[in-house]
Amino acid sequence: MKVLVVTNMYPDINPECSYEGIFVKEQVDCLNKLSNIQCDSFIIKGFESKLNYLFDAFKIFFKVSFNHFDVIHVHYGLSGLFVLLNPFKSWKNVVLTLHGGDILSKQGKYIQNFITKAIVKRVGNVITLNDEMNGIVSKINHNFTMLPCGVDDELFNSCYSANRKNIIIFPGSMNRQVKNFPLFNEIFQEYKKIDSEVEFTELDGLSRDEIAVKLSQSKLLLMTSISEGSPQIIKEALSSDLAIISTDVGDVKSVVGNTLGTRIISSKETPLQIANSINTVIKDALDSPTNRRARVFTKELTQNLIMKKLLNIYERVMNND
Repeated sequence: MKVLVVTNMYPDINPECSYEGIFVKEQVDCLNKLSNIQCDSFIIKGFESKLNYLFDAFKIFFKVSFNHFDVIHVHYGLSGLFVLLNPFKSWKNVVLTLHGGDILSKQGKYIQNFITKAIVKRVGNVITLNDEMNGIVSKINHNFTMLPCGVDDELFNSCYSANRKNIIIFPGSMNRQVKNFPLFNEIFQEYKKIDSEVEFTELDGLSRDEIAVKLSQSKLLLMTSISEGSPQIIKEALSSDLAIISTDVGDVKSVVGNTLGTRIISSKETPLQIANSINTVIKDALDSPTNRRARVFTKELTQNLIMKKLLNIYERVMNND
C-alpha cells in the first residue's frame, strides 16, 4: 500500500512551535514500520504564509496526478485544498483528518471553516476527533469516523504517588490565546493561597522525552483551553497516570470519563471554586494509582490500537476507489 501524508504540522518545521504535529510524525513513523506500507510525506509551511496552502495545492495536485498513491491522508482542512482544483475528479482515496480550528467556529477562523467544509464534501473519508465535529461533518459527508491520534504508552508510562513534585502543568504556550492562560493563572493564584509552595510549569518548546518527564513528576495537569479537537496532552497525561482538571472542550470529557483523579470543570465555576477542588482531585489520584493509565487501554487509545483502526479506514477507501 502506497500512502501519501499531507500535513501543515510536523515537528522541527515551525521554529516558533518545534513540537507542533508530533502526533502526525508518530503516526508516520508507525506506518513506516509496517512492511506492507510505503509512506511518503508532503509538508505545507502554512505558518510562513497562508499563500503556501495555495501554491502547494498545485504541487500536491501534480504529485498525485503523476504518481500513484493508494491512499492520500490529509491532516488539517486547508492542507486538502488540492482536491478543489479539479471539480470533476473523484477523490475517494483521500482521508482527511480534521484537527479543530479548521472546522470549529469557536476559534474564529470562519474563512478556513468555509473552505474546509468544501473539501470535506469531496473526500472519501473524514476522520473526526469529537462529537461536535461529527455534528458538522455528518451534514456534509456521511463517510466519517471518529478516531483520535494514539498515545505512545511506552514513552508515557508512570504511576501516580505522593513522591511527585508540587507542580501544576499548563499544557501549552502561554502566548496562545486558545489555551486561555489568564484563566489558568487565576485558578493557580487562588490555589497558591491554599498551598503557598505550589509551582507551575509551561509545556512549551520541550522535547517528547522532556514532556514525558514533566508528566511523570508533576501533581496535576490543568487545562483551561477555550477550544480543542482531541488534545494529545490529555491522553499523554492519562498514560502518565497524572491527575487532570480540564475545561469541557473537544473529546476530553469522553476520554477521561468518570476516572478517579480527573475532573471536568464547567464554564459557570469561578477560579476559586476550581482551586478549592484541586486537593480533592489529587487525593483521588493518590487513592487510585494506575487508574488513569488504565483508562488509556480501556478506551483503546494506544498507538498500536489506533493504527489498526486507521489501516481499516485505508482499506475501506481503497476498496471504494
